[in-house]
Amino acid sequence: MNPNEFTPIKEWRESFTGDGLDHVDFLTDRTGVAEWLALSRVFRPQFVQRRGCVLWQRAAGDDLVDTWFEQFGGDIRAVEAFLNRLVLADVIRCDIDEETDAALTAIGNAIRAMWSCALAEAFPEESFDVWVKETDDGPVVSFASR
Repeated sequence: MNPNEFTPIKEWRESFTGDGLDHVDFLTDRTGVAEWLALSRVFRPQFVQRRGCVLWQRAAGDDLVDTWFEQFGGDIRAVEAFLNRLVLADVIRCDIDEETDAALTAIGNAIRAMWSCALAEAFPEESFDVWVKETDDGPVVSFASR
């Protein structure tokens, strides 16, 4: 999806005279360093290893890992897939309509691509599956070891 054609960005662009404004200008107008820094960590997360699992650092609390390790009977791939989930509609405030759903899917695909690169860089000797799954709650990004 072209961000410049997403209705809120398009309307913002059209509120100015002249041409040349794009999605980067929209971000420049609407966000600051804090938002950019937070987004950079979503797109390029840090990972840790716990109990043989590779986990997104924010989901890797020892108690949480232990709970789900027991819940999934020690199945490392299941623990990883569950704890490494990012449900986009849970973290992005939005009304769901066809255009927004397409935008969430585009965001999910961008996160998936970046997570794939980040995992390959952090763990060059290991292989991961990184996916975007469409659910009733909208797109969910996750990853697990192969």
